[in-house]
Amino acid sequence: MNENGHEKMRMCLYEAQTADGRTVRIISHFDEKTTDPEATKAVVMPLLAKTPEYAKLQNVKAKIQAQNKIAAEAWQSAEKARKDGNRKNEAVHMAALKAAGGVIDEITETELEPLATEMNAAYARLYEENRQPCECGPNQCCCGGKYAELKAKYDALGEHERLTSEGEVIADWRGAEYWIKTGGKWKKDKIEFIGQVPGQGFVLSDSLTPEQQKEISEQQEAERITAMTSEEKAKAKQSALDNLADEADRLDRRNRIQRKAFDPVAWYDEHKEEIEAKYA
Repeated sequence: MNENGHEKMRMCLYEAQTADGRTVRIISHFDEKTTDPEATKAVVMPLLAKTPEYAKLQNVKAKIQAQNKIAAEAWQSAEKARKDGNRKNEAVHMAALKAAGGVIDEITETELEPLATEMNAAYARLYEENRQPCECGPNQCCCGGKYAELKAKYDALGEHERLTSEGEVIADWRGAEYWIKTGGKWKKDKIEFIGQVPGQGFVLSDSLTPEQQKEISEQQEAERITAMTSEEKAKAKQSALDNLADEADRLDRRNRIQRKAFDPVAWYDEHKEEIEAKYA
């Protein structure tokens, strides 16, 4: 694409906020400017007037105008003859009027109508060759001489990169939820603004390994218990012990039916230690 072609390109933009309150305009895509029909017509009409088709049209129009003049004179003469009571002279002029009308009809059918098709084709060709782009509107920006530079940067962007209308490459992790481990503790965070990047060692939420998920779950449970009051902790501990006893009873009944050895009290005491330690 040559430089003239670049002038017909535009950037489509949207605004985004950075964490420090700055507003940046981000390029969403490039496309060609739409055509301004009135501006294009203003360019095309003078060019159309220089075509062979236009010259032929003027010649045909001159022929029709000549016949119209003959018809008008014949009509006037016929009217005068009628007023004078000269029927014979009136008939002669009416015949001349009819003949002029016949010539006009023939010129229209054989020359003007085919020429109209040629004129339309010439206009369409010139319109296509001389399209004038509309001015850039809201959320658009004319590229000018920066198209090649900006388009090259745009095409080279990574998955989490965007390009501003000023040519600045800026990180875009907006909406990304991630976990990061600092001082042995997992912390969840989310990117809200363009230009922000996750901290070093981050793991996206959907990329956590089973081991990491287990660590986070255990950490969250420990934090939940730590935040409890003494009364809440005692109540939660008793509820967990009751559930443990219910499970021991269920296993005891199943093992008795299957004639398998099972000591529900020993099993309860073994797992009770875990609950005691959890709510200590």
